[in-house]
Amino acid sequence: MLYKRRLAVALALGCCFLASTPQPCFADQNQSLINDTFIVPTITKANTSDYSYGVSVESISLTDSATGISDIATIHNSRPFDVTAKLHWEEQVYDLDSTNTLSWEMSVDGVVANTGSVDLSESRALPATLNAGQTTIDNSGTHNIKVKISLDSTENANDLNYESFAAGASFVPLVIVILFAATTQMVELSLGMGILVGSCMVAGTLVGGFRTMLDKYLLDALANKDHGYVFLFILFMAGLVGL
Repeated sequence: MLYKRRLAVALALGCCFLASTPQPCFADQNQSLINDTFIVPTITKANTSDYSYGVSVESISLTDSATGISDIATIHNSRPFDVTAKLHWEEQVYDLDSTNTLSWEMSVDGVVANTGSVDLSESRALPATLNAGQTTIDNSGTHNIKVKISLDSTENANDLNYESFAAGASFVPLVIVILFAATTQMVELSLGMGILVGSCMVAGTLVGGFRTMLDKYLLDALANKDHGYVFLFILFMAGLVGL
């Protein structure tokens, strides 16, 4: 009987203590947890809409729409191709007033061919590339392809010149190689002349083609092990032709 009385007294004292103690107040998810003595901030994930960004167009590349071949160096008349811009993102700045809308404009020879926009708040990952649309060029010659982007107060653009030819122009370097090989019987000279003609077609000028041949198609190729084997094979084949 004495044990039951002591238990009842202990329960009554405990209830009085809980009633007199201030209880924590739970606020919304984006507010703080508050009581009489301390404040515990809640942790929420920041969305991309909470930031503003600095962005620039690092490079432009073309992809043949029919075959899917990327990084094409020249354009065929009336053949559609896709323009892709590689983006470079600067340091993020916390800004609740940012529109987070990346607008882009792709133009050919100063004439706007495609426009569009990307809502950055829809994804937590910033895009590394931007598909600037598909277009075609109908006449031969040098053409300037430009991609311009804008984000809030930031604007940036990058452009590149490409040569456009009729489809049959692709066989010109091959014909040069065959003609020189048949007349001179020198494999190295024939292949070199074919590379030079192709480089001039890509660059648009004789001087630019010569530099492109040395920098890109010879020195850069020799830095690759597999390309080195191709050069050795050509030398051996040239030796067999000489015999």
